[in-house]
Amino acid sequence: MVAPNTTYPLRLSPSGPEIGTPPQQIGIGDGSGQIGRTWHFQGAGTTTQVPGTVAGDVLNLAALPVNLLNGYHYDIEFIGFTGGTGGQYKANVLGSVDNGVTYTVVLLAGPDNALATDHGAYVARDCNVGVASNVVIDHVTVQWQRAVPAGADLTYEPKDCSLVIHEYSLT
Repeated sequence: MVAPNTTYPLRLSPSGPEIGTPPQQIGIGDGSGQIGRTWHFQGAGTTTQVPGTVAGDVLNLAALPVNLLNGYHYDIEFIGFTGGTGGQYKANVLGSVDNGVTYTVVLLAGPDNALATDHGAYVARDCNVGVASNVVIDHVTVQWQRAVPAGADLTYEPKDCSLVIHEYSLT
């Protein structure tokens, strides 16, 4: 027996707004601040060199399908781990409005690790990212970039990198 393919609204506990189909997933401007959709992506692959002054995608965190809409706010967080002796790098989360052909919208500009010896845990987060009117972000990508030419002195573990995007209503 196969269960019917029926979708039912879900009410957040104990008496939150209904979650439905975008763009009415949660009450726009209702002040609830309730979490709507969540996207969670995990890197994959073997130890890889952080690119130099030309940015490079984090393995398995490129061309990720999303549906970020105007009228909601987004909490975006990237976590990665680097190793070696090199530093002077950052990570950015970029959005596409043309089905992943180009990535022209900076959703999250990560902090610079400016010291030449910086490495280890890297966290970039922004809690109030909006999307411009008449724009739909359909794909995102995460990129590493260094302030110095690439060298074998700074690597990262793609499996230890993750990107999480939470959608919530305007408050």
